[in-house]
Amino acid sequence: MSRILDATAVVLMRENGEIFWVRRSPKLSFMGGFYAFPGGRVDREDADPSLIETIEKTHRPNERYDLRFVTCALRELFEETGVLPCRERVESERLRSARRALLEKRQTFSEIVRSLGVTLDAGGFRYLGYRTTPPFSPKRFHAHFFLLFLPPGQEAEVWPGELVEGAWITPRAAIERWERGEILVAPPTLSAIEKLDRYPGTRGIEEHFQKEDLPVPRIELRPGIHMLPLRTPTLPPATTTNCFVIGDRELVVIDPGSPWPEEQRKLDAMLDHFANEGRFVREILLTHFHADHVGGANHLRRRLGVPVTAHPLTIERLEGEVTVDRELPGLQTNVIDLGRDPVTGRAWRLRAIHTPGHAKGHLVFLDERFGTLLAGDMLAGVGTVVIDPPEGNMAEYLDSLRRLQQLSLDLIFPAHGPMLADPRGRLQEYLDHRQMREDRIVARLREGPAGMEDLLRAVYTDVSEALFPLAERSLTAHLEKLLEEGRISKENHRFALRPAHPGPAAVASRRRTTPVSDAD
Repeated sequence: MSRILDATAVVLMRENGEIFWVRRSPKLSFMGGFYAFPGGRVDREDADPSLIETIEKTHRPNERYDLRFVTCALRELFEETGVLPCRERVESERLRSARRALLEKRQTFSEIVRSLGVTLDAGGFRYLGYRTTPPFSPKRFHAHFFLLFLPPGQEAEVWPGELVEGAWITPRAAIERWERGEILVAPPTLSAIEKLDRYPGTRGIEEHFQKEDLPVPRIELRPGIHMLPLRTPTLPPATTTNCFVIGDRELVVIDPGSPWPEEQRKLDAMLDHFANEGRFVREILLTHFHADHVGGANHLRRRLGVPVTAHPLTIERLEGEVTVDRELPGLQTNVIDLGRDPVTGRAWRLRAIHTPGHAKGHLVFLDERFGTLLAGDMLAGVGTVVIDPPEGNMAEYLDSLRRLQQLSLDLIFPAHGPMLADPRGRLQEYLDHRQMREDRIVARLREGPAGMEDLLRAVYTDVSEALFPLAERSLTAHLEKLLEEGRISKENHRFALRPAHPGPAAVASRRRTTPVSDAD
């Protein structure tokens, strides 16, 4: 489990109730493209005694949080917006020059404060509470939220870099943009905005901020798509499998993967909450047969009395273990109708797409409202995808990745780890990664025949030896692909390049490929 670090976020507000939010650069690996509040990680510098002493003069300490968090909030607010709460008035050009020096790391924040000759004023910071990043994330934070009204005479301005946009907006307008699928909003930010909309004028906001609307932490990155990471017996570095609950009045559950009662109770509590709102599960969908995706299917089927649906090849593998009631081959006509989107009025359909490679009966589900792909184990937000023969097939996996590239996608929700932005780029990364492994195999075999041990060490130089057993399975899949294409030969457990072969294009033409398009 990743270490949880402290971070801060500042809800900067005008007297008219508008809030200032920023959009993170799509190039960032963590929450790229998402709207959030100005903020960032607490640094060692935030414990500077001179800064803490200054803050203590204007900010009443509170046992709920550390004063370092206030220092961090002041520093991050200045870095990202140019707003510096202080008792003195400072010329805008001096502030801009100081901000530039801070961003370029020519001066520390405490040095900036001293050079400007100002007294920081933290009296207006109101602590709202904190949110914790879900356990699947490679970076985890306790994000501490502070509310601050814009100091008189100052303006918020975003400089391009890690942030690409900043704007004033009412909480209601922000929520409506998110509901229409126009933007991505970080879950803690969305929760804070909804509280601000519910309690205008910030009256009662501190009391209600920490209260969750659901019995489990809410992760709703797209309207009507709830993600619940559950602990499962999955492969490292992942520790959880993302279960999804999708819909408005009628719901479907995808991959209730945990076999453990304490984890199953989390999903049960979420579904009970929805049932109390008049929202009921009608079906359970499985992406494939692996234990970390189906471990809770029997429990949920018995508890809710609803059918389980999977690809016919998945049903074969689960016989005697999981009761599956309905086949879903993943053809163009396999669409799950969820009615109409309650906000946009558009048809809400999940399309099942057969994507073999990781498993013969693997399905992904496309939410056609926004182009959001629920990808199962086709991609991963943490770690990588193991292709394990004989169930796994590298040629089929690569073909499935290429077919998914043909779709108009806006987001990918993998079964392990956080959401993936830039779908086309991510899919290409996976294709490039597999090509890199294949190129290393060929390069090693150009030096002469080699066995599995030699190939492992030549191809997986970037992988810990502790993970070699998993790497060997994917290496086997690569070698099977090259053998099928006639590019290599095998004799006495050693592999060698063939002097002439038909090439991958010729072999691919002999394989049956199912096209995928955006239209039925």
